[in-house]
Amino acid sequence: MTVDKGMEKINDTIIFLKQKGVCDTFHILAQYDNYKTELKTFYKELKNLSYYNSFYRVKDPLIKKGVIVLRTYNKKKFIK
Repeated sequence: MTVDKGMEKINDTIIFLKQKGVCDTFHILAQYDNYKTELKTFYKELKNLSYYNSFYRVKDPLIKKGVIVLRTYNKKKFIK
């Protein structure tokens, strides 16, 4: 990887992390033990903090990058 391509990847990552939905997600999950909460609770907090679209815009990239995980336990959905 050349230096220019490496810097481009770093810049792309910084731009992605600065997006409103990413910041909101980190802010909400940081309030909970093990950064895990019910999805319903997460959405409620998100509604108080911002708006749903801020999360939906970055949800798939966050999952693909392994930053968040959505799981179902005992018929309840969780985000971590």
